Amino acid sequence: MTVVTVHGQICDHMGLACQYVGLEMRHWQMRPEEFRTTQPRSKLTIGHGSAPTGPVIAIARYHDGIWITATTTDTSLLTAPPLYLSAETTSTRDHRDVVVERVAIVRQPAQTCLRPIALFAGDPTLPEHRAMWRLQGDTKERIERAGTTWRKARYKDGPLIVFDKAADEHRQRMERRPPDYELYPTNRESPRSDGGLEHSPWRGKILRVS
Repeated sequence: MTVVTVHGQICDHMGLACQYVGLEMRHWQMRPEEFRTTQPRSKLTIGHGSAPTGPVIAIARYHDGIWITATTTDTSLLTAPPLYLSAETTSTRDHRDVVVERVAIVRQPAQTCLRPIALFAGDPTLPEHRAMWRLQGDTKERIERAGTTWRKARYKDGPLIVFDKAADEHRQRMERRPPDYELYPTNRESPRSDGGLEHSPWRGKILRVS
């Protein structure tokens, strides 16, 4: 059975979206930081409302949005025109605490400024397949991590932990600190004694009253 790897955004760094509801155009914003860190294991579909064609194997939060890696057996996608991902989500009324319920491949998503999906013939869990795709940069990092994590996953129907690039970079910086690294309080200017302006721990400066 031929496997096709699907990789693309469901939300850019701004999270702006618009959609017609009847004759009315609705606008909303769903920012990347509002997505839950732990997501249910969702499925990939071709269009909204159709039967699942494969699993979503990874979700990652990067500086430019939320990225999905999934697999499908529909090889006709490889010759299709540019396509996009569209997530079916649940959230609060103000679009916080976002949960991804399902991801669909569509021609026109509600989210604006998304990049077209990238399609690769092969299994992302196999290093020899990934080598043929000649991946680079963040795309390579996301797909390699997705394939490795999926291959090692003990429960394929368990929840997905969203990989957060910024949090991972912060963790690496903390791990690189020398063992004798010490934290010091922020230096503050000593109060002035000439009746002028003195430094304030709050924003700006305040007038010294003798």
